[in-house]
Amino acid sequence: MPLYQEKKRGSPEGLWFVPAAAYTGLMRSLREGDDTTVHHMAAKAIENISTVLSGPSHHLVTTEIGAALWYLFTHSTVEAVRVTAISSLSRLTRVVPAIFLSVIDTCGPAAILEGIGGAGARVQQHLLTAVAAALLTSCTQTHRVTQNRDLVLKVLRCLESPSTITRAKALLLLLLLIQDNRHTLLYCCQNRLVIYLERDLRKATPLRENLSQSGYLSQCLNLLIAYLSSTAPVIMEDVLCTLRGVIGRRHPTTAQSKQLKQTLPTLSIVLDLVSSQVFRSHIVAGQFLAQIGLLLNFIASVESNETNLASAMGTAICEDLIRTSLSIVEVLSQHHALISPYHSDVVDAILPPLTTMAFSKNVEWSVFVLRVLSELSLILLVQDGVDTEVKEERTEENKERNEKEGQAAEERGDGLSCITESLLSRYETLLRAPEPIPLHALKLLVSMTEHNSQTCRLIKRSRILPMVFQLIMANRSNVISGIVQNAVVLLCNLSEGTIQDQQPLYQQGLIEVVVCTLSEAALAHLDREEHAGRKVGHVVLQALLELLHNVLKQTSVVVRSALQSQRLSCPAAETEAAEKLLLANRPLSQLSTHLIHMVQATDRSDWSECPEGAELMSLLHDMTTSNRYHTDVTGLAADILQEISES
Repeated sequence: MPLYQEKKRGSPEGLWFVPAAAYTGLMRSLREGDDTTVHHMAAKAIENISTVLSGPSHHLVTTEIGAALWYLFTHSTVEAVRVTAISSLSRLTRVVPAIFLSVIDTCGPAAILEGIGGAGARVQQHLLTAVAAALLTSCTQTHRVTQNRDLVLKVLRCLESPSTITRAKALLLLLLLIQDNRHTLLYCCQNRLVIYLERDLRKATPLRENLSQSGYLSQCLNLLIAYLSSTAPVIMEDVLCTLRGVIGRRHPTTAQSKQLKQTLPTLSIVLDLVSSQVFRSHIVAGQFLAQIGLLLNFIASVESNETNLASAMGTAICEDLIRTSLSIVEVLSQHHALISPYHSDVVDAILPPLTTMAFSKNVEWSVFVLRVLSELSLILLVQDGVDTEVKEERTEENKERNEKEGQAAEERGDGLSCITESLLSRYETLLRAPEPIPLHALKLLVSMTEHNSQTCRLIKRSRILPMVFQLIMANRSNVISGIVQNAVVLLCNLSEGTIQDQQPLYQQGLIEVVVCTLSEAALAHLDREEHAGRKVGHVVLQALLELLHNVLKQTSVVVRSALQSQRLSCPAAETEAAEKLLLANRPLSQLSTHLIHMVQATDRSDWSECPEGAELMSLLHDMTTSNRYHTDVTGLAADILQEISES
């Protein structure tokens, strides 16, 4: 009715002027008596009038009527009366926030937010609206609320409401609270705020049956997400400023210690935000990665005891700082598409301090960094490998285009040179370190050699190979261990290429390692009862067989080339090289028995249906009829052929 007449006659102020007698009557109806119907009608009248109020000059806009409506809301036992009372108070507060601020001053924030807990959805919505409208104009009351963790938790629990509108209004109130105090944001993140936002973002897609509600929730989410995304770089800058003041100091001042304790714990907010797919893409940029690089440099100083924070903050907080910083980098390293455009920022800012921390005396930090470097190498070295290939394949037709690509590669930086200078030159230290550092060091080598041939050449000519062979031989009795598995995979990566590239491997004892390790792996594969880890052993065995295949394939190429040169009456150098290679590979013949036994142990029901099976049967038949093989091998080949024919 009021809205209808407002549209019809114009100004609501003149039309709905409330005389003093009517105002007195409404107040008496709210305060006196116990007739719930009268209370309800009085509250409803105020609610109707408050919908068209546009200024604070109205008789209804007083703190007395606010107190009366709050009293009716808290003391009435009729739900309809309570809903109407809090709805009226909420509408009046939107006109003049001082009305509800006086209620907060009188009752206290705890009493106000106590009504949120067990209330229905409509009551929660009106109460959240009133609190947000009031706090928007009072920094003092906002600060009072943020100082009480229980009150903040009550607002957070509203995000579990099935009502879309309730959750949206709770998000707006939380936005006000976390803007007042960064530690409130930290507390909210510790109590699943990011999880609530991720869930609601999935549900905020406008629904056919209720477009307005889901759209409102989406708008509230966007406001909070935009604020939180912009907060992460600000927190990083605050943390960096605090650390700059104490870097290199053995004994920070009392004021610096206090600032450290207040600022450094907020770094976990950045970790929570970066770990979420909702915020990650909004936060990660060149400037942010540069901040991470500076942070890692400070962390390296703290970890090496050049800067003593433990005396100012305690060992636990200091360790949390290091762990949180490395966890942020770990999250970034796991999202290749996100950081690939910032190749140069990662190489210049993040990679140098990480390679330094890889040699930390603390086993936990060393392992953590090696794990992160393994992920980063898949991005940095693959790109550098591609850039190298692009440069090598230049032609006249695409020379100009490749020059641009080469220039872009130089601008991005050279990750390989950083790793070579800072990491590979001291890598044997990691391989000699206590467990589990050697295992993760081998995993990093596997990642580095998987897609970058230049890295393979550097490792072959370094002092790393002897240590890798020593690790394999020291653990050959346990071929299913992670050290043996990763070391063998590394050798597989290194065994690609020509025979000339493999000379360092042969000189370091590759053949002996292959014979010993493959023999143990074959026994582990065949002995199912004593080796419970047969599945892992199978992975090692597969890598060993691939390594053996690479060696034999390269040997075959050299021998065939020598035979061809001999027919063409070429110099005898190639023939001599082939003979030396065959002599070096002669111990591999010891593996024939193991290989045949493994063939016997496999399922042969469908051999005749595949080309590989037919080729193997032909080879076995040749072994039984030829005089070139040892009698033991000939006998085993005959046994296998007999079993195949019977199966």
